[in-house]
Amino acid sequence: MPEGQSSSSKRPFCFLAGWVEHPGFSKFVKENWKVELETREELESVLHHEELLWRQKARCDWLIFGDPFFHKRTLQRKKHNCIAALKNQVREWVMDEEELKKTGSLGGGAFPILEQKEIQFLSMPIFYEEIKKAVFDMAPLKAPESDGLHTFFYQS
Repeated sequence: MPEGQSSSSKRPFCFLAGWVEHPGFSKFVKENWKVELETREELESVLHHEELLWRQKARCDWLIFGDPFFHKRTLQRKKHNCIAALKNQVREWVMDEEELKKTGSLGGGAFPILEQKEIQFLSMPIFYEEIKKAVFDMAPLKAPESDGLHTFFYQS
């Protein structure tokens, strides 16, 4: 480790696709996967406790009294999540707040009612082959989940 670099500055885990080429990859995953899943809940609990500890140590008064950066970020998010305009039934843009409330109202019959055959289709069991096909249809090296595992990991 370079001088002055602490172990806490390590990057988070990220799966490297080249690992699947290693002859022992499959065996290693099979032997260690269950342990990972059992310890995940414990790890999340430890991380939560650590976060609380650091909040206490940092005396984060901004969480209670506010901070200009976080205040601006909240306003920005609120603006982003706001519906500023909708098209009405005659396909005209409506921007007036009162008119938006009327236009945006879902009212009765806004959602279609499923027929019995559609309900039965949605109630059918999902088979292993369907899941496998879905996983293999996904792009292998796109953004990983928070656990750092790309789709390629599951495909391997």
